[in-house]
Amino acid sequence: MFGDLKKKQEEIELKLQEYIISESIENHSITVEMNAKGDVINLSIDKDKIDFSDIEIVEDLLVEVLRRAKNKADDKQAEIQASLVNDMLPGGMDLNGLKDLF
Repeated sequence: MFGDLKKKQEEIELKLQEYIISESIENHSITVEMNAKGDVINLSIDKDKIDFSDIEIVEDLLVEVLRRAKNKADDKQAEIQASLVNDMLPGGMDLNGLKDLF
């Protein structure tokens, strides 16, 4: 029982690390890649599309693109975890129906 649980946890961790989300803002002027664990893998800024004279706008864009990517990562994390946990449940049980209760 616990061996299966540990194996599933390792499987979840691997899937979270491997699934990459890419999010861009302002005509791809800033792009962030993040895995489903929420780790930033890459951040790129196209200097030809950004006006660095207004640093507050650049900061706002960075915050927004990171927020969007994190939201997608959180959604994917929940999806991956629910899918693998559902695989462990006895036949007929499904946790996906419970998500609307919370």
